Amino acid sequence: SEPVRRWVRDAFEAGTFEAVDARWRGDVREFPYRQAGDGSGQFRIGGKAKDVLFKYAPNWPTAHGVSGDLLFEGAAMKFTAERGSVLEVPLTGVRARIDDLADARLELDGRASGDAAQFLKFIRESPLADRIGEATRPLVAQGATVLDLSLKVPLAYPARSNVAGRAQWQDGIFEHSLAGLRVDELAGRYEFTEESLTLSGL
Repeated sequence: SEPVRRWVRDAFEAGTFEAVDARWRGDVREFPYRQAGDGSGQFRIGGKAKDVLFKYAPNWPTAHGVSGDLLFEGAAMKFTAERGSVLEVPLTGVRARIDDLADARLELDGRASGDAAQFLKFIRESPLADRIGEATRPLVAQGATVLDLSLKVPLAYPARSNVAGRAQWQDGIFEHSLAGLRVDELAGRYEFTEESLTLSGL
């Protein structure tokens, strides 16, 4: 579909692709051969991405230095990243997939480890700023943090994306400037979606 073609063109910038393996057989009119093994055809392109700029969704902070395996097979796309970073925060376990190229819905999951201040910056520099960014402006947070993020993006209408994030932090500092509140040696978590930000377990 056109949204998928546009996403592939824009999402992978700079870097290199190596060890590319391409297989295509079958009637092009039956592409993309959704039923594997039914004899209608085969489409498979895979390779190693190295040090690419990964612009996974419009207006979200770009992932830098991303390396991993990219595979188009049948009607699906899968990208599994071994390493990378966003806003200088290391990433692990990043998986992006489109289960049906015609449906054009991207699902992305990953984990990042860094300082709580960097994750507040991530929220403020993403499309979340227009929805929950106001709630983060009085907040100051520091401390070792692990963030699990899930993002679902309809590529034809990226503004309708759904996001779910959960961050756990230890030995942190939390301040709320409007409330005049400061807490040291804090352990807890915050969770956010495209509509809400919740602090809990403090």
